[in-house]
Amino acid sequence: MLSLLRGMGLRAIFAGHFHGNHVSISDGVETIITGPVGRPLGTSKSGYRQVRVRKDGIEHDFIQL
Repeated sequence: MLSLLRGMGLRAIFAGHFHGNHVSISDGVETIITGPVGRPLGTSKSGYRQVRVRKDGIEHDFIQL
């Protein structure tokens, strides 16, 4: 499935409900997981992610509460 999506220009995958924050890049695809606002596990911080989608790329920032 991922190889099919890469062929169609996939650049990023956004996910949630992980109870933690994680960002990684594999084979040119960025995976961004944003933890919960209220109950992160481990050392992750509580917050949300601001995403800006533009013609030339995707930018995102984690906003800690």
